[in-house]
Amino acid sequence: METFGCFSGLARSEEIGYPWHPPLVDPSGDPDPDANFFTPTAIDAAAERGDLEMLQWAHENGCPWNHSTWHMGTCDKAAKRGHLAVLKYAHENGKKMTTLPIFLAVQNGHQGIVEHAHEKGLLEWRGNNDVFTVMMCTEAAEGGHLGILQLLRLNGIPWNAATCWKAAKEGHLHVVIWAHENGCPWNAATCWAAAEGGHLDVVKWAHENGCPWNAATCWKAALGGHLHVVKWAHENGCPWDGDTCAAAAMGGHMKILKWAHEHGCPWNEKTTSNAAPNGHLDVLKYAHKNGCPWNQTTYRCALSTGGDIKKYVEDNGCPRGD
Repeated sequence: METFGCFSGLARSEEIGYPWHPPLVDPSGDPDPDANFFTPTAIDAAAERGDLEMLQWAHENGCPWNHSTWHMGTCDKAAKRGHLAVLKYAHENGKKMTTLPIFLAVQNGHQGIVEHAHEKGLLEWRGNNDVFTVMMCTEAAEGGHLGILQLLRLNGIPWNAATCWKAAKEGHLHVVIWAHENGCPWNAATCWAAAEGGHLDVVKWAHENGCPWNAATCWKAALGGHLHVVKWAHENGCPWDGDTCAAAAMGGHMKILKWAHEHGCPWNEKTTSNAAPNGHLDVLKYAHKNGCPWNQTTYRCALSTGGDIKKYVEDNGCPRGD
């Protein structure tokens, strides 16, 4: 393993009595032995790159295991990178594994670390005050890490509707299916989050299995530019409102705007007002020429954009207000 010459440097420093972690100094230049701030150390760097050999050498050659040399952040770095061997060594030599390293392993999909925590009895629900435990199921679902999610649930880690909609937003249908079939709550956010990401398979499965939806499913799909999702949702009874056209206009999605308008989707001043500040002249022209209203807000947005959009609203009688 490449250690960037650190062994020789550490060995020489240890031989001449240089401290493993030099004390910080205050503004006067005097050492402050009571400083409680942490600075990067060779131990941090070794843990982050998974250099177990160096960590073992340092520990066996007198490097103290205290908050200055091996603090909680050191374990966090190892967990984030998935270095299970480093965490095992630390844990077996007296370093406590707190919630944050486990959370970082969950977030980054390092199932081996989560399994180790499970085997050592470190996965447990610690109440709503432990923010990292609260977010674990949601993070596992968002990353599509079903195996990790299953381990968390086996250990009583709670979930909520965010577990389903976070998985849906990223298109992790297998996670949504397992979560729902195992009692995870869901709501309309599951459908609209999937729609926003363009994941029609997730929208279909959720709807066909009783997940509620609302007009946000259509307008979120429109905002994301996913015409196929807008079409399927509308044709299968999903409600829509003026926000669908407004969202399409905001994103400059002409095909969606035209299709929605031609199929009876309502629109209002928000459509023209959303097209103007985002520079979508073609959308603004289409909406205006096909009877979409505009108002002072549209005019103010066009003024801020300037150029051809400003000229168009001025030449075509957009209300200016006071």
